[in-house]
Amino acid sequence: MSIEQHLNVVADRYRNLGFKVVVHPTAGDLPPFATDFKVEILATKDSGSVLAVAKASPSELQADQDVARYSEVIVKHPNWRLDVFVLGPDTPAAPAMAEAREPTDEDIRLAASDAERMLKEGFVRPAFVTAWAALEAAMRRRLVASGGKAAYGISPRTILNELFSVGIFSNSVFRDLEGLFQLRNVIVHGFAVPPFPTSAVEFLIRTTSQLLETPTPAKLTA
Repeated sequence: MSIEQHLNVVADRYRNLGFKVVVHPTAGDLPPFATDFKVEILATKDSGSVLAVAKASPSELQADQDVARYSEVIVKHPNWRLDVFVLGPDTPAAPAMAEAREPTDEDIRLAASDAERMLKEGFVRPAFVTAWAALEAAMRRRLVASGGKAAYGISPRTILNELFSVGIFSNSVFRDLEGLFQLRNVIVHGFAVPPFPTSAVEFLIRTTSQLLETPTPAKLTA
């Protein structure tokens, strides 16, 4: 399937959810705050609208510094959200580091506890990064338990997609984690961080716990 065909599949998903969709919108199609955005899909409806960025590969997404700026802008507009899709396969995984090993369940729980303590002390951004790291480790373990592959170097975005496709994440949890993945990128790449609630960290910690405590592939809900 070509990249354009993948894009049309994504567009059809929005249509099935009741959105009016424009593929490859021009500046004249976009809302005033986003006329300089380069997005692949504009999806609108009364309850909330979406600007969607679609990249051919994870490396292409990481190279596009505009996506972080889009996140900063769109968070100021409550009736809008930014969705990001990777349409093609990963670039080859980075060589495994000799020191890298998968953490145990106890290691992951300890990281989540560290995030919780940091949050209580008011260190929200470090707590978010630590909570995300714990979640990412728990997602890898759950993906492997579900018959997938998750080695050092795999993109977090790929893991999210895989867990959603095999039914581990409900649609609402998947969408929330997509948004938080964008926030994670803004933080770890050193961009100005838009305001976000402490509940985002709590959600990551709670989801990590659910992934570790549910050995069977039951769907996680918010």
